Amino acid sequence: MGAPEEESDDPLAGHERYRTVRTLGEGGMGQVLEAEHVLLGTRVVAKVLHERLAGQPALIDRIRLEAQALARLTHPNLVRVTDFDVTAAAGRPFLVMELLKGRSLREELAARGKLPVVEALALCRQALAGLGAAHEAGLIHRDIKLDNLFVCDPARSGEERTVKVLDFGVAKVRDGSATAPAPLAVPTSTGVIVGTPRFFSPEQARGSPVDHRGDIYAMGLVLYMLLAGQGPFDDAINTTDMARAHVFREPDPPSKHGRGVPPELDAIVLKALAKDPTARFASATAFAQELERIQKALEKRTQPLAAMAPGSEPDPLAGAMGWAATERISPEAAEAITKARAARIAATSAAPTARSPGHAAPPSVGPSAPTLPSPGQPAPGQPARSSAPPPGAAPVGPEPTAATRRAGSHAPAPTAPAMPATTPAQRTAYMAPLDLPPPAPVLAPTEPMRPPLSVQRTSAMPQPSLAAPPKGFSSRLAIVIVLLALAGGGIAAFLLLRNM
Repeated sequence: MGAPEEESDDPLAGHERYRTVRTLGEGGMGQVLEAEHVLLGTRVVAKVLHERLAGQPALIDRIRLEAQALARLTHPNLVRVTDFDVTAAAGRPFLVMELLKGRSLREELAARGKLPVVEALALCRQALAGLGAAHEAGLIHRDIKLDNLFVCDPARSGEERTVKVLDFGVAKVRDGSATAPAPLAVPTSTGVIVGTPRFFSPEQARGSPVDHRGDIYAMGLVLYMLLAGQGPFDDAINTTDMARAHVFREPDPPSKHGRGVPPELDAIVLKALAKDPTARFASATAFAQELERIQKALEKRTQPLAAMAPGSEPDPLAGAMGWAATERISPEAAEAITKARAARIAATSAAPTARSPGHAAPPSVGPSAPTLPSPGQPAPGQPARSSAPPPGAAPVGPEPTAATRRAGSHAPAPTAPAMPATTPAQRTAYMAPLDLPPPAPVLAPTEPMRPPLSVQRTSAMPQPSLAAPPKGFSSRLAIVIVLLALAGGGIAAFLLLRNM
């Protein structure tokens, strides 16, 4: 009797409908291949059980369960299964599913470190929607983790990315479900731990029975990692330490590690990570609804504030709110900016503002304060003077205020920008005093202004010149001073030295 024929490196070699294009990955149970339908020419993914496991009925039954479960579920956030068959050479079972383009949440997080709060909420809401559909069909995933959540590239420009839940290979069929596939012929033994230790629920770590709330705990861990860039128990390095952490340790709020996480979102994440399953969300749908509520509140809090006041005037706080929209500042800071801006709008609408050209001055109340005449307007009892500058004179800026006249300075005082013609309700906060630059210090000149040195040197005016002292004059003068000092003329020498 000859030795059995060994299968080639291509698991799909000789299959009548599918051929292998390339290997995408390999796990503990099987290989994942990109394949092509021979007749249709479409690309698919084939998940093939390892050859060494092909003789185990329990594992064959598991891959059958996954194929039937996903084939019966049609949901945009669940991977779609289209076929189930065995290889031609060794009879290894495999399932066929849609080919996805994108990357897993594990790869997304590794590339970006952590995600903005609103984006993390949107992605987790999609994953929870897919999980909710599976739970309603009687399936419990039991292995939710970053690797099993796939972020698909948008099919067209401008569309949002779609999250799909993958790998129901260790899924559990809930008892009494009419829509789920037939349960395993060989159920998982009591006390056997199924799943990935890093994403265990406390009941999984203890080997207790697991229901859909174990998936909710795992989704709380996923959201925590997207917000904080790390897990709550990353210091646990082995399976035993991880299990003990899930059972006994209380996690820190994600805001301790992730910037911009509001307190209400901290409370939601910690509720999903409750040790007691009854203290968690009752369903994936309830979890997703809470995330949607927080997401809408954050989007409203960080949206541009131009709609708060009519008109198209520039808003001095628009740049700050742009920071909030991209989450470079915390939502608390964004809320403070919102309140400050609203207060400034109200104060500006109530207070008188600078008049634009063509608008009448508001009526005065009570006696008016004396004012200085404006340029070109004669003072009482003085003849009118022309305000035109002399030929060749440079403009000297706006008229100085009374304070600067008294100090002798002609530095222009800062003025507020002219406001376009609007109603009081349309006046925005850009006229507030906070928007004006600080006034320049007023200093009284102590001497008349002189042209720069370069102007003096290049001027055409004749400059008086001093004759240079004769050569040797300084040395002879020093000798005279020394002789006078020696002759007793100390006072004369002192005066000469002082005047030099």
